[in-house]
Amino acid sequence: MNKKSYRTNVLITLVIFFLNSPSYSNQSHSQLIDVEREYYQKAVKAVNRNSMTEFKKYENKIRNYPLYPYIKYKVLHKKKIDDREVIRFIRNYEYSYIGQKAYVNLIYRLSQRKKYRLLVDNYKKADSTEINCLYLRAKIKLKELKDVKEFMIPIWLSHKSQPKECNYLFNWSRKNGLIDDELIWQRITLALKANNYRLAKYLNKFISEKNKKWSNLFLSTHLRPKKILQININSLHRYEKLILVHGLHRLAKKDFKEFIKLYERNKNNKKLHENFLRIVSNALNENNPFAYDLSKSISENSYNIRLIRSLLNYCIYNSKWNSFIYYYNFLPDSYKADEKLLYWRAKSLIKVGKKKDARVLLNEVKLKRSYYGFLSSSLLNEKIKINHEPVLISDDKVKKVKENRNFKIIQELLFHNKPLQAKRELAYMYLNRKINLSDLNIMNKVFSEIGWHNGAILGFGKTKYFDDITARFPTPYLYLFKKYYFNNYSKYLFLSIARQESAFDINAKSSAGAVGLMQVMPKTGKWMFKKIKKGKKISIKNIYQLENNIMLGASYIHYLIKNNNNLVKSIASYNAGPHNVKKWVKSLVAPNDAWVEFIPFNETQKYVKNIMEYMIVYDWVINKKQTLDIKKLMGLR
Repeated sequence: MNKKSYRTNVLITLVIFFLNSPSYSNQSHSQLIDVEREYYQKAVKAVNRNSMTEFKKYENKIRNYPLYPYIKYKVLHKKKIDDREVIRFIRNYEYSYIGQKAYVNLIYRLSQRKKYRLLVDNYKKADSTEINCLYLRAKIKLKELKDVKEFMIPIWLSHKSQPKECNYLFNWSRKNGLIDDELIWQRITLALKANNYRLAKYLNKFISEKNKKWSNLFLSTHLRPKKILQININSLHRYEKLILVHGLHRLAKKDFKEFIKLYERNKNNKKLHENFLRIVSNALNENNPFAYDLSKSISENSYNIRLIRSLLNYCIYNSKWNSFIYYYNFLPDSYKADEKLLYWRAKSLIKVGKKKDARVLLNEVKLKRSYYGFLSSSLLNEKIKINHEPVLISDDKVKKVKENRNFKIIQELLFHNKPLQAKRELAYMYLNRKINLSDLNIMNKVFSEIGWHNGAILGFGKTKYFDDITARFPTPYLYLFKKYYFNNYSKYLFLSIARQESAFDINAKSSAGAVGLMQVMPKTGKWMFKKIKKGKKISIKNIYQLENNIMLGASYIHYLIKNNNNLVKSIASYNAGPHNVKKWVKSLVAPNDAWVEFIPFNETQKYVKNIMEYMIVYDWVINKKQTLDIKKLMGLR
């Protein structure tokens, strides 16, 4: 038996054991559900064989079974589809993800068949651009034009290309004057701000001739921002001002010294003042020393929050501790309580010899179960605070949760080894929440108890209950993580990566193509496997397999650590790629805690902080106490 089959069987066994045990069920219910499961499986086989006569034999026996909507959905789509029957199905099962799936299919089908009246009458507000565009298309076809423009504009104003389902809506809106030069200009602006030049160039085709010179200038300035040096700032056309502002930002990124020249000539221009501040702030966040010098010429009376925080970041990067203390005082009180800033203020006070004042701040931050809370504890040479408050369950509470129809669906999907569908049901349940927060946390706890850790982690994330540590930080597959152990912290590192990357979902696949528990990129996985197995090859299918995925993820992070000789930078490399990290290392030499703050990818910065935090938590979960030295782990003196 392979490890995936073993894992699946263990999960099913756990589900059956817990949910059919006296605490979770009674005997009569257990016997009934067993019978229904058997009939359901027979009904599925019948439908898969297109044997509707055979299906009818079982249908009445499973009408009350939680997964009856799933097989009914298959039946509806096996025969000639009756729209009215599908509409009844949707109304009956709107509480389930399968009802939503049927609704999406209905809208597409009605649109294709030009049944616009039926589409409009059955439309419900959706978090789907495609569905909303098809609805507006139907409204136009029916000549029901009220509110079309109001509904269309938020869809139109996007920095990226919208789905093909929106083409009819946009073309009609342009021809009928709902999309004018102003709206096209707004979208070009959004596209260029997002550096989506291709979309901006396409949209430029629709600008009227009278404004074409401005839009052409906008596009050319995006590519060659020095063009703004030719603009007379004191006499600007409305569009010219927008071009100038965009060009200023682009110029500052490409040639900050040229920007400084322009700034010096126009620093008293009130119309450009806020843009100048924003540009200087952005440059400070990129550790630009010229921006820091330039900031000294800015009046303190005009400091805004963005600029102050950027100045503080620059001071952190460059160990300017007295300056950090100075600029910190400009913050409004509501911002001073930020745990990141409290930690760095404390550290700056230590560096300038004010250890007593620093201790007061650190004693406040150490109470947090967080990256900065743990760093604060390490500076105080104290043990971390975990604050474990498990969700308390009882037979009565579990019984109530078990009666919830969404829970029943998820339970049966897990029994039939359908974790992806279970996850979809969970997400839909939270999206359309009709169950109170307390019951949801009980449900999450039960998911944890039955071994569905992915659901528990995702569920607690939705309810924002973070204090049940053992439920939120499970240790599945520990025997495999230990197998690829390479030092005293590696098992905590592996668990942390698996939790952050996939929440222990072995079937996970990211939009970038990373797969499995450890979210291994196929190219990296194949290269790593070849390296480990001395020239042997591995297929993408086998990279998904549990042990292979853990082996490749563990081996890759081990490889990065050996090459970097630095845990923090290796974790960043696992997320953002070694090439990016090499660039960041070249641009800043700083202690690891300061270096983390410098990471320009917000996702990677958060990722590193999470992994470091999770490692400390997992150390506590496994050992029931802190054994790791945080300073040593972070590479801090």
